[in-house]
Amino acid sequence: MNEIDSIGTHSLAPYFELINEQGTIKKFPELISDRPLILLIVNTGCGVCSTDVEDFAKESINYSQHYNFVLITNEISDQYNLNLEHKFNEILVIDEKFLTDYQIQRYPTFILINTFGQIVATPAFTHQFKDYYDPLHIQSIEA
Repeated sequence: MNEIDSIGTHSLAPYFELINEQGTIKKFPELISDRPLILLIVNTGCGVCSTDVEDFAKESINYSQHYNFVLITNEISDQYNLNLEHKFNEILVIDEKFLTDYQIQRYPTFILINTFGQIVATPAFTHQFKDYYDPLHIQSIEA
């Protein structure tokens, strides 16, 4: 697995408040209240992010009953074809505090967080989620 330790895997995820596409402030605890959270952080300047958004959308359809899928982007853009079928819990807009607190250094960035607010993993690719689904569930129960 390709994991990044810069954001502290297994440490508590930093609190955040971000604005969704409707202009409503969404708070971190709201996103992990009932299920583990899977974040995809993208930037419209990222050439490969469109493919990851499409793959993330497919995963959200397959696993939305077990995990909250949240897309976080620097701007709401047609570049990502957000009209494609998905079950994202939220689409949020990045701010500088989020980028700093989560030490985002590359796009795309995936972050998996259990219901206790712990960063479980930072897989490099969407197809690696399957390697974490069971550990995510187990850690959310046992942590």
